[in-house]
Amino acid sequence: MLCEECGKREATYHERTSINGAISETYLCNECRSLRAGDVLKGLGGLGGLLNNMLTGVASLAEKEKKNRRVCAECGATWDDFLKSGGYLGCEHCYKEFAALLKPVVIKMQGKLQHTGKVPPLSPEDKRAAEYRRLTDELNNALAAERYEDCARIKKEIDRVKNG
Repeated sequence: MLCEECGKREATYHERTSINGAISETYLCNECRSLRAGDVLKGLGGLGGLLNNMLTGVASLAEKEKKNRRVCAECGATWDDFLKSGGYLGCEHCYKEFAALLKPVVIKMQGKLQHTGKVPPLSPEDKRAAEYRRLTDELNNALAAERYEDCARIKKEIDRVKNG
């Protein structure tokens, strides 16, 4: 079979992806595959080199995986497929199948497992509204617990936030 990218050389790489249950397959020669992987990593800028280094470091984890020979039941992808593809999983079920191996990679990249993203800075009005809501909730909890001294203190703080 010829490479789908250049149409000149024999395809030696088979890539299978599953998106919402629809499976697509791509056949590439070594040169086109390396160009495509290089473009993806270059497109990430400095992160491309970092990702490349991390994937190389994951090779030791791959040795463990070879003992277990895990395969995704949905798409048939293996950990080796993940490594060879430059960090792409075959389908959404792969995340559960390879969770134990992916966790160290994600922690190394992000510093933690849960992605928090970036939040735009709050305007002064938004800060004041958030503080008012927090104090109102605190006041309601103090009233429910019959902590009247705390209620008086919280009420003063609410007045301060209201008046500026």
